[in-house]
Amino acid sequence: MVGYSRLMADDDAATVETLQKYRATIARVIERHGGRVVNAPGDNILAELASAVDAVEAAAEVQRVLERSNLELPEDRRMAFRVGVNLGDVIEEPDGTIYGDGVNIAARLEALADAGGICISAKVLDEVESKLDFGFDFLGEQSVKNIAKPVRVYRLRSEAQPPQTQPASRRKPQLIGAAAVVSVLVGVIAIWFTYLPSAPHGAPATVAQIAAPAAVSDQPSIAVLPFTNMSGDAEQEYFADGISEDIITELSRFEGLLVIARNSTFRFKGQAVDVSDVARALGVRYVLEGGVRREGGRVRITAQLIDAKSGGHLWAERYDRELTDVFAVQDDVTRQIIAALQSKLGELTPTRGNNPLTTSAEAYDLYLRGRIYKDRRTQQTNTRAQELFETAIELDAAFAAAYAELGHAKMLAWYYGWSEGAAAIEDAEQAALKAVALDRSLPQAHDRLAWALAWQNRVDEAITAARQATALDTNFASGYSTLSTMLSFGGESAEALAAADIALRLDPYSFTAETGRGQAHFIAQDYEQAITDFRASLALNPDFGAAHQYLAATYGLLGYEEEARAEAAEVLRLTPNFAEGFVRSPFRDRAVLMRLIEGLRKAGLDVRPIPD
Repeated sequence: MVGYSRLMADDDAATVETLQKYRATIARVIERHGGRVVNAPGDNILAELASAVDAVEAAAEVQRVLERSNLELPEDRRMAFRVGVNLGDVIEEPDGTIYGDGVNIAARLEALADAGGICISAKVLDEVESKLDFGFDFLGEQSVKNIAKPVRVYRLRSEAQPPQTQPASRRKPQLIGAAAVVSVLVGVIAIWFTYLPSAPHGAPATVAQIAAPAAVSDQPSIAVLPFTNMSGDAEQEYFADGISEDIITELSRFEGLLVIARNSTFRFKGQAVDVSDVARALGVRYVLEGGVRREGGRVRITAQLIDAKSGGHLWAERYDRELTDVFAVQDDVTRQIIAALQSKLGELTPTRGNNPLTTSAEAYDLYLRGRIYKDRRTQQTNTRAQELFETAIELDAAFAAAYAELGHAKMLAWYYGWSEGAAAIEDAEQAALKAVALDRSLPQAHDRLAWALAWQNRVDEAITAARQATALDTNFASGYSTLSTMLSFGGESAEALAAADIALRLDPYSFTAETGRGQAHFIAQDYEQAITDFRASLALNPDFGAAHQYLAATYGLLGYEEEARAEAAEVLRLTPNFAEGFVRSPFRDRAVLMRLIEGLRKAGLDVRPIPD
């Protein structure tokens, strides 16, 4: 980044905020072109892509997108970046780290680029010159640090760049050369970029592949890693996961403490991770880890709270209890964590009461199983989830959370066409209303009610319910994701985007929040950015039907026929009866829905609007 010191001196808070936004944008563009962020040494981002063509297109799109973003800033606050692209041999470690002259030359090329410019090596030019519609200027042979021979350097001419980014499959025909055949030959992008915390995008296989913040956060913040199932029985995974998630829920009650959502912390499930790496990846100060052993009628839970900045243990404990005492154990763990944190942070105030979900261990067990089935989002698993929630309610008629999840399962069944008729969505509303009546302080009850109301074209009421959910729990990542969608239905694209960004800070791997960003950009008719968002969502969850639906429509509107039809095929594979619910999408501005339907029809899907 050019001029970082000046910008920080003028307004460090604004600079940090903008850098975080730009860094997330860079990561999304790289992923869109099939690449990955490798690491971020010092003030750089290093990314690896499969070919020189992908690398140059990604670099050009980065500069194009950031240039547009700069237009929204005062002139003295705009940020310019330099990019270097090289093609060459690299050495890859087991943790995904790469190094060697291939990387070093990319870094030296970056230093030669102008602000907002791109420099490439001769090897890259040989691969892309006949395949991309870019112009290049020869800058001569340059002697660069730590490289024995001079490097032939070319500058990409900005005026030759195409006005829009083309999806990968709409490029000119690409020959399969050595770079595609030999695995050690990769496109490498080194981007000069100040290294700051941000919500990482994508689904890396290891912590080492995450472009993490340079330092552990000083903000009061915590990530609860999935507790290890030590029972020796894979069937007990859901129970250990449920313990972790409920501790996350309890910690979220406390004002001033940022709690990372389950979806993101569970990305590290089953990995041997370094706590400090996790803390940097998620932008938190504290990490809780532990294990659960369930045998017969007893449960053993171990837990330890770690200060990632110092590496020290703030608190550790082991519990051996009857299975019926599991709720007391959760309360005890949460209470001791808060006490340990308060010794470091000062008083933490709960924002709502600590109402137990249920007093029935059996009902709780069914509820945990039901959530697993519901989240798989197939017709068969949805039916099973409803059965489990209903059985849990039979065991505890006051189980508000079970009613809330039953309502959500019914809403999903209606949306995806697994149940038909107005009665199905009305049943979803009644279940959610019952949850609210039983426990008005339960955020997920209001969240589930929002969905049922929205799909009955009661958008204002839905927005109110979603706002209530996030007011009750400021750490409720999926609640902010819901609020984003409700605001999009209402046509409030700017506020919808802001809500999605909050969701991504709390849950950096939220595929629903990425889709929420895409919806907001679609409404604003920023279709290219919407494509980036929907693809980011699908990188996190390739089977998310809603993202495929919106992406097919967006491709269709832009005339990307091949991509649109490919997405249409995915829509029909995952949700063959989707149209029944989709055409009832409750956009306040009917023109938005008509654009979506037009895009889907251009993608080859038989979708017809309901007559006015």
